[in-house]
Amino acid sequence: MSFPRFRASRARTICKASLLDVPKQFVKSPLYSYVAQGAVFVFLLGLVDAGWSGDWSRIEAITVEQEAQCRSLAASIGTLHLVLSPTAAFVASTRGQDWRPAFAKTMLVGGLSFIEVCLRGDEQKAIL
Repeated sequence: MSFPRFRASRARTICKASLLDVPKQFVKSPLYSYVAQGAVFVFLLGLVDAGWSGDWSRIEAITVEQEAQCRSLAASIGTLHLVLSPTAAFVASTRGQDWRPAFAKTMLVGGLSFIEVCLRGDEQKAIL
């Protein structure tokens, strides 16, 4: 039984591939752009609702202490979004992209949108 042989040129080509090629392709996929970021946005809306509406503790779905923890977590995530949004706007503007969609999307979704802004190349002029 003989094993297939790899050509040396193919092995060199594979080794030269950038480590960022796979994440860049994943960021361009609809699974990342719509499903993952949409799920994060819905989670954040639920977190804000759980923290400030009072409905969840009134129907005893969560305790008052857990409601306070939701408020604390939402405040921490909001602070992160306030830091990442101008950074995403700066990265987009230095790449010749419109900074406004990058800022707005990062403010709403946060880290996932920031990663998208950083990994998308100059060929992608619009983020939304």
